[in-house]
Amino acid sequence: MRILPLGLLVLLLFPSATFHRLAADERIDPQAVVKKAIQAMGGEATLARSQSVFMKGTCTFYGMGQPIECTGEWFKQLPARLKASYHMNLNGKDVTRVEAVTKDQGWLAIAGRVRDLPNDQLVEIREGMQAGHLTTLLPLREPECHLSSVGEAEVAGRPAVGLKVSRGGHRDVLLYFDKQYGYLVKRQERVKGMTGGEVDEETLYSDYRDFNGIRSYKTMTTKREGKPFLECEFSEFKPVANIPDSTFAKPKGVATNTGSPAKAGN
Repeated sequence: MRILPLGLLVLLLFPSATFHRLAADERIDPQAVVKKAIQAMGGEATLARSQSVFMKGTCTFYGMGQPIECTGEWFKQLPARLKASYHMNLNGKDVTRVEAVTKDQGWLAIAGRVRDLPNDQLVEIREGMQAGHLTTLLPLREPECHLSSVGEAEVAGRPAVGLKVSRGGHRDVLLYFDKQYGYLVKRQERVKGMTGGEVDEETLYSDYRDFNGIRSYKTMTTKREGKPFLECEFSEFKPVANIPDSTFAKPKGVATNTGSPAKAGN
């Protein structure tokens, strides 16, 4: 079975809900929405501590046509650095897939074989890292982020308030926040699909919990073009004061051709 790039997209691209767009309300103040979301997550000081984190959990990936279950660990320091490790069973074989991207490089390691990620994949993953950085909320207060209201919507059966985030050189991202409590509940954008063309992707965030004094979602569910793509449930979310550079360093191994996807068991 071919293993296509699923790793890093798990935290960047991310029970789905019916999306119903309501009329835009120009009275909605985007900065007030962001302020409420930051407060709901514990305030600026708390969020500042969670800009660099370690996460652990389980995932089910549907992008290959049949569900692939795995356990995973992630180091996130968005938008600059990200590393994901997945442990799964494919065709009766235990497979570990490790993928990392920094500003300078991107690599993939499977079964002792290491290869650099192709440039087109790096471009897409880094764009996803930029979008994922917005969900940590504090970047929404930076001057380069232009925020505008897209009105109210229903997400997972609850009223939500939507904002469009526009930044020079990056795709627009829609973020929806629970109207009552302020939590981020949905992210929506156009992404590059498995076959190369652009598709609509929406990720829902739910079941917020306290992890080591930090408020975060326990469940993340992603759909592409309305079809299940990814489901994750996180068991650990831990701020990390300093992630060593060695965490993201490319390991030694048998180099493979960067132009062809790695295969399980190779």
